[in-house]
Amino acid sequence: LSIPPPHPRPFLVAPALHRILLPRAVDEAGGEGRLQPQELGSGAPKFADGLWDKYKDPKDEDIIGPEGVESFCADIGLDPSDVLVLVFAWQLDAGRMGYFTKSEWTNGMARLRASTMPELKSALEALHAEALATARTSHGDHNSFRAFYSFAHKFCRDDNKKNLDTETACAMLNMILQPLYPKHVDQFTRYLQKINRLHGINQDEWICFWELCRSVNDDCSNYADDGAWPILLDEYVEFVQEAASESCDGSVPSTAPGATSRGLDMDGCDTAVLADRTHQLHCSTAGEPGGGERCARAP
Repeated sequence: LSIPPPHPRPFLVAPALHRILLPRAVDEAGGEGRLQPQELGSGAPKFADGLWDKYKDPKDEDIIGPEGVESFCADIGLDPSDVLVLVFAWQLDAGRMGYFTKSEWTNGMARLRASTMPELKSALEALHAEALATARTSHGDHNSFRAFYSFAHKFCRDDNKKNLDTETACAMLNMILQPLYPKHVDQFTRYLQKINRLHGINQDEWICFWELCRSVNDDCSNYADDGAWPILLDEYVEFVQEAASESCDGSVPSTAPGATSRGLDMDGCDTAVLADRTHQLHCSTAGEPGGGERCARAP
C-alpha cells in the first residue's frame, strides 16, 4: 500500500500571535482512531511529565497555554499550522483551543507512547499516514480518517457555532483532503470562494463532500442527482459541469449564482483572505450558526 506523506504545504498563517490548533473533544467521532489505553508505553509518563514542567503556564500550573504550545511546536520542529499539530490535538482530545489541561496532556501523551521528541513526531506522522490510508477504503474500514476529518470541522469552528466559515473550510480542505483528492478540492474551494457563502459549511456538508470525493469522478460525470446529496453539492456539480462545457465552447466561464468577483490564486482560495482568516482562527473567535440536511450518502 502506498501511503501519502503528510501534506507538504500546511495551511497559511499570518506572522502574528497564533491561536494554536487545539480542539474541543469530538463526541460524534467516539474516539475512533485514537490509540487505546492497553497500548501505553512505560517510558511515556516520565517524558510527558518533563515536557509538562517545561511548557506549563508559570501563572497557572494546571494548564499549558498558547505560549507553551508554541514552544512545544518549535521544539518538535513543527509549524503551529502543520497538519501534524492537528493530529496531536486529535490524539490528546483537547477541550479548549490554545490550551492543554494536565489530564489531557498526561493521557494523550501516554496514548502516543513516546519517550523522546523524535519518537513523538514519528508517532504523529504514522497516525496521519494511517488516517490517509483508510480514507479510500470501504465504509467498514475508514474509521480513523472519518474521526480525524470530523474532528477537524468541530475543532476549527468557533465556540457554540455549528458551521465552519468558508475561508477556514478552504484552508482545512487544502490541508486534509488535497493530498488525496486534489482536483475536487481545487474545484470545490474555488466554487466556495465564488459564491461567497456567508453561513459557511455545516457538518453534514463537510462529511458529504469527502464522500463525493471518494465516489464521484473529478469531472462529476458519474454524479447521481437523486436527492441524496446536500444542495450545496448539487450546485457544486452544476458549477463543475458548466465550467467544463463553457471551456469546450471557448467562452468565458460565468460566476456561480449569487457569486461576487474575487481574486483567486490557483488553488481556488484568496491568498490574502486565507492568511487573514487563519490568523483569526489562531487569535480570535467568529462564526455563524447553522444546520443542514442530512446526507443520505454519508458513511
